[in-house]
Amino acid sequence: MELPKKEKQEELPANKKEELLDTPKEEEKIWHEERKLLPHQKIDELTNDLKRVQAEFQNYKKRVDKEREEMTKIATANIIRQLLTIIDELEIALQHVKDKGIEMVYANLLSLLKSYGLREMENKTFDPYKHEAVKQIDGEEDGKIVEVLKKGYMLNDMVLRHALVVVSKKR
Repeated sequence: MELPKKEKQEELPANKKEELLDTPKEEEKIWHEERKLLPHQKIDELTNDLKRVQAEFQNYKKRVDKEREEMTKIATANIIRQLLTIIDELEIALQHVKDKGIEMVYANLLSLLKSYGLREMENKTFDPYKHEAVKQIDGEEDGKIVEVLKKGYMLNDMVLRHALVVVSKKR
């Protein structure tokens, strides 16, 4: 039975040996330099780091809260926008049939949506940011709303649905 031959260890060039030896010395040197800092300097440095991290975390919390609030507004607007068709249908039903039950449902629904900031647009003069003109007719004033074909609604300060209107044009 043969014993395994000892493998020759490769000789490293002199410069490689020095690099290997220098690495621990460099780490040791850095460690000693850090130790040379006075304790109050190190405490100040760590305190500043802690304050910076705390400030970053506060900014993060504020940003997340703002994003959450914005998402809530968007979700609320989408739901209320879908409920506007029900309001339109209830108004049509009330024009054709005077029913106390329908009036109560309509009033309760409007009251609930108003509590979230819904309001009907004023329709006196034409505003292209709030109204959509579907027809122009001759009239005495320019830009006066003559007829509202479909009500427009605002949710707080945002246009939820543009009003469809007929506008007068000065002859």
